[in-house]
Amino acid sequence: MKTSNLLLKARGCLFLIAATFLPFFVFAQTTETITFTFSMSDFTFETDAQGQVHIASDKYDLVFGEDLAKPAIPYRTVSMLAKPAEVYSNVLFTYSGAVKKSNVRLASNPEQIEVGADPGPVVLASYPNGTYPSSSERGYFLMQGLMDGHRILNFKFSPFLYNATTRELTLYTTVTMRVTTKVASYDVPESKGSMNGLIPRLVENAEKEKAYYPGTIPSVGTYEWGPGYLIICPEELREAFEPLRQWKMEKGLYARTRTLEDIYSAYEGETEAIKIKRCIQDYYLHNGLKYVLLGGNGAKVPVVYCGSSEIPSDWFYACLDDSEEFSFDWNADEDELLGEVSTDKIDLYPEVVVSRAPMETLDEVEAFVNKTLAYEQNPPQGDWYNDILFTGVRLGEPDEGLNPTEETSQYLYENYIEPSFPADMQTLFGNKFFDNKNEPTCLDVEEFQAKIQEGFHIIHLIAHGDRDKFCLSAKTGDKPEGREYYTITHAMQMKSDVPCLFVALSCWTNDFGYSKNMSRYLLKNPNNGVFAYIGTTRSSWVSGSNHVYSDGIIRFHYSLFHELYGGENIGKLGLSYTMSKVDNIDDVNHAYMFNMCGDPETQLYLSVPKQFAHINISFSEGKFLVDAGVDSCTFAVRYTRASGVIYKREYRENVRAYEISSGEIESCEITLMHDDYIPRTFTINPEYIQNVAYSGTVNVFGDVIVAGRAITDKKPVGDVIIQSGKTTFSAEKSVILAPGFEVKKGASFEAKIKK
Repeated sequence: MKTSNLLLKARGCLFLIAATFLPFFVFAQTTETITFTFSMSDFTFETDAQGQVHIASDKYDLVFGEDLAKPAIPYRTVSMLAKPAEVYSNVLFTYSGAVKKSNVRLASNPEQIEVGADPGPVVLASYPNGTYPSSSERGYFLMQGLMDGHRILNFKFSPFLYNATTRELTLYTTVTMRVTTKVASYDVPESKGSMNGLIPRLVENAEKEKAYYPGTIPSVGTYEWGPGYLIICPEELREAFEPLRQWKMEKGLYARTRTLEDIYSAYEGETEAIKIKRCIQDYYLHNGLKYVLLGGNGAKVPVVYCGSSEIPSDWFYACLDDSEEFSFDWNADEDELLGEVSTDKIDLYPEVVVSRAPMETLDEVEAFVNKTLAYEQNPPQGDWYNDILFTGVRLGEPDEGLNPTEETSQYLYENYIEPSFPADMQTLFGNKFFDNKNEPTCLDVEEFQAKIQEGFHIIHLIAHGDRDKFCLSAKTGDKPEGREYYTITHAMQMKSDVPCLFVALSCWTNDFGYSKNMSRYLLKNPNNGVFAYIGTTRSSWVSGSNHVYSDGIIRFHYSLFHELYGGENIGKLGLSYTMSKVDNIDDVNHAYMFNMCGDPETQLYLSVPKQFAHINISFSEGKFLVDAGVDSCTFAVRYTRASGVIYKREYRENVRAYEISSGEIESCEITLMHDDYIPRTFTINPEYIQNVAYSGTVNVFGDVIVAGRAITDKKPVGDVIIQSGKTTFSAEKSVILAPGFEVKKGASFEAKIKK
């Protein structure tokens, strides 16, 4: 039986047909009205073999209820921005413009099943007669939170009404949401700007951002530091992480390392995890922190287990609000189950990007750091940047028709990658349960290993999983001895010179609370290119029955690739991963289990990276002008004394050229960055030639040579005169001749610049 693309969720395609915003104020309250419009053509209505109708949409993101005794009415989840000092008070939904379909038997809500489990046969829906959803369920408030000082409210509503007695389905073409907020009884922290690029894309009323939060987006200018970057690790691993910290410093980030031992003694908290969170909050509030790397797996850096299913999650460390409304320690009800949305009053919106390097030893950290630095600083040549491998096994029965795994991968590529990026998509799928000998067949381990060792920039895998293995057998009900596994032993045998982001829709494989997990072994292998791993820490779930692969954790994968290839933070791995979580924040269990291992600040090269090959250094009126030759660059500049001590830093974004006063320079080091360029670090050590006359054969060597009458106050003012003979200036980067430079008749001068 073919699985239709209509049943696949179009994550990221959230286009409103119309929206109007009408704010007004009443007695310290704010009321905002948002109107949504729909038409029947926005949805598809597919009838299955039992005559049941399933509603889907390629235009809207739809979710369904969890009660299997109710019809599958689709809902929209929407978010809006409120004033920072106001909290949710009330919401009123009104519906108008009814369009009807007759004789419709709706299927029931889809059952949530584990990825790889057999969804079972399609059954005839059984629910009581009546009208669905009820008046209280048609539209309601979900939750609110603070994201980098911004108040975000979440709501859920359905434009449909279904009469199960008459089998009449009504679509209301206009749905109006009238939201009232009131002044909070506590202070809300100001925005630090760490998530400014993400917040406007989360809400329906993004134009309110400037009015409600003036000044939160910094203007282009010069700053002492770029974003904050914090490594948290045990003392025994600190030295191994130091090259990574130094590199982030070169890029202009405020990069610091805090050891667990230091944090535990310096910060208060009932648990070690809360003390770590206090440290992160401190750096966010006072040092512009944006990126956090937890340096160690569960044996080294505490893992927080969230929800009633006790899911290992680093989301706890990213959400930093601590107010009367939200519980900082995520255990407000004191039942030892952390992160329960209904009872712990938690805020699920992050202030920082958090990822983990699940390493245990110095050698493992060294391998991880070396792969990260090699990818950022000196990636190998070739056209592998465009190569994406989609691979996996058939999950669920029956053994006929298109492989739903392959169909899902194709849909992901066609809708979230191909429109923005002409990638070279390759596939390797296991399509059958049994061969003609009635034996389980799918992906052979050797075949799978050989394929991924060819070298791909991104590998996306859909397969059965456990902590220390991928199950490559497609038969979900077969005996263990009949299965094919790709194990951590194979992961350590993988060899490839191509840097790789590994994304797995596979249960348990990213359980960094457990020592022998697949993500750790892929990252610690120094002979493969895997520099980052994104996957789940527990069993992944999707909508079963007639909605196979249309919901659950797949939503996060769609959002991840949409952000990586088409979002405003294109290519920014940590931010794209974070956006995929907040974009699906209503699915809290999957938000907990979907985690990233790797450097949180890495920029993914989406094509062959360019080189800064046209840098020009000029001098005028006592200032050097460094022109990158490319617009919208970031300059990280470090001025140093002769002793090598840094006495000044400057960080500037979105510029092409940068001015440096000659009076300040004894030496300076510049790291030049652009999204699709390999960062370049170079020095300017000026050799000032002033008040001197040359005769005979003279050779002057330097990094940047500047000659003229009044170019520095460190030498007497006077012309530079080539009186006779031949004088040669040999510079590494530039020779600059300022006013007051003269070559007499009969003398010769040559300027040589190293290429």
